[in-house]
Amino acid sequence: MEFIGFKELNAGLNNQKFAILGLFATAKSLGKGVSIPGLVDFSPEQKRSVKSIPFGDVFSCEHISEYAAQVGVEIQWDRIDTYVDPAEMFKAGNLVEGRERFVFLAHLRPSLEIGNILASILPVIYPDKHTSVVQLRIEKDWHAYAPRRLAEIKNEDNSVDYKRIIGKAAQISQSDRVFFTCDEQSIEPGRDVVDAYAQSIGLKTMWKSDVCTADLGYARNTELDFQVALHADVFIGTCRSTFANVLASAKAATAIAPWRHYLFNGVGDAPALRTDNGLLVNVGGATRTTPV
Repeated sequence: MEFIGFKELNAGLNNQKFAILGLFATAKSLGKGVSIPGLVDFSPEQKRSVKSIPFGDVFSCEHISEYAAQVGVEIQWDRIDTYVDPAEMFKAGNLVEGRERFVFLAHLRPSLEIGNILASILPVIYPDKHTSVVQLRIEKDWHAYAPRRLAEIKNEDNSVDYKRIIGKAAQISQSDRVFFTCDEQSIEPGRDVVDAYAQSIGLKTMWKSDVCTADLGYARNTELDFQVALHADVFIGTCRSTFANVLASAKAATAIAPWRHYLFNGVGDAPALRTDNGLLVNVGGATRTTPV
């Protein structure tokens, strides 16, 4: 058996998930095995990998092995016979849709360390399941990216204005409690300014640093945010973000809790209800599509 693999994809964690999915899809089509790659702690602000970490630091090796057996692909952890381009694997992963994507994501479970942290913080974040999760996509890298790449897209509101995002979220929040997912150290403006505005419109805010003080690094912090959002009844995000798109697909795959997913990058003053299970990146398609 020949095993294909790549060293790493220099990108955010949810993009790395797509690359691994593409690696499995490619291996299956070629009748080859897969070498599970390591992951990178990718800094969006610095646009580079900070360090490499083992797959098992973030995800369950047992569950990915179960997935490999289910789809009929043999895996190795330390053997690569043929190297493939991780960017091409990312593209291949994005082409996998519907049930095939959902089955993969259902097996991409958090590591024991992240699972233990989750067990301790979920009761604090969701004392009665009415906390809404808001993707506060106002990090420095998004301030640089969105005006340059997304501003001209018609019939979308890809603003990085924190007041507009939070104001939209307030309209459909189940209660006055919101949990912000983001890279806290990189947001503009800072937390104090965001908190002051949210509180001025009647919201009580919570951040990951309020409930977890462990130094987890970029990748594990991202997955912890992801898992918290996966347990939400209401999530508000943007379909221009891989985090939100993978989250919607993972929610469809796992059905951990009832689910209402809204998009703050729709036009108008209210967020749009998402219906595509994370398969589309434009607001028009994501809010009109019958779920797969």
